[in-house]
Amino acid sequence: PKLDAEQWQRLDPVAKWLIACRASVLFMTFTAAALGGLMAWRADSFDAPLWVATTLGLMFAHATNNLLNDLTDSRRGIDKNNYYRNQYGVHVLEDGLLNMRQFWRYIAITGGIAIALGAWLVWERSGLTFNLMLAGAFFVLFYTWPLKYYGLGEPAVALVWGPLMVGGTFYVITGLWSWDVCWLSLVFALGPTTVLFGKHIDKAPADREKSVRTLPVILGDRLARHTTLAMIIAQYALCIILVVAGSYSWT
Repeated sequence: PKLDAEQWQRLDPVAKWLIACRASVLFMTFTAAALGGLMAWRADSFDAPLWVATTLGLMFAHATNNLLNDLTDSRRGIDKNNYYRNQYGVHVLEDGLLNMRQFWRYIAITGGIAIALGAWLVWERSGLTFNLMLAGAFFVLFYTWPLKYYGLGEPAVALVWGPLMVGGTFYVITGLWSWDVCWLSLVFALGPTTVLFGKHIDKAPADREKSVRTLPVILGDRLARHTTLAMIIAQYALCIILVVAGSYSWT
C-alpha cells in the first residue's frame, strides 16, 4: 500500500529498509541460493556457514540492485507521475519519503554488506569466487542501464538467477563447478525471467513512450506473450530432458 510521510516516520528502520529495497521479491534470490545449497547437500558437500554467507550476500546484492534501479529510473525521469513502478508499490524517492542523501546511505550500507560478505567468501573459497563476485557486481550496477533499456535485461535475469546464483552457490559451498547444476539452474531461472517478462509486457506501452526498449517492447505484444508461454513450458520440458540425458534420475 501507499504510505504518507507520517506513516513512514512511524516505521522502524528495518521496516523502512524492507520497503525501500522491495524486499518481497528477494524471495526469488533466496530460492536460487537454496537450490544451490540443496545441490551441494545432494553431493555430500554442504557447508552451513558458507551457504548462509552466500545467501545473505546474494540477497543484499539483489536489494542493492533494486535501490539502484529506483534511483536510476527516477533520475532519468522514467518513474515520474503514474508510471507502473509507482502503481504497484511504494517508491521512496518519487513519494518524497527519503531525500537523495538518505537514499545513498541506504545504498552504501546495503551494498557494503554485500561486498563484505563477498570478500569473506573470496577469502574462504578463492578460486572462481572472485570472478563470480565481479560478474554479480556487473549485473547489480548495469542491469537497469544500459541492459534493461536495450532488450538485455531479461536474458541477464536468466543468467543471474540460473548459473550465476545457483551454480555460483554450489561452487562456493563445494569448491567444484558443475555444468549439471547449471543446466538444472535454468529450470528455476526461467521462473524469475517469466515474472519479469510478464511485468514488462504489462508496462510495454509506457516503456515504449519513454524509449525503454525492454525485450517485450522489441518483440511486440503477441510474440512477447508467446515467448512467456514458451518459457513456462520450457521449465517442465527441461526437467524431462535432464532426466532423459542422464543428468538426474526420475526420483
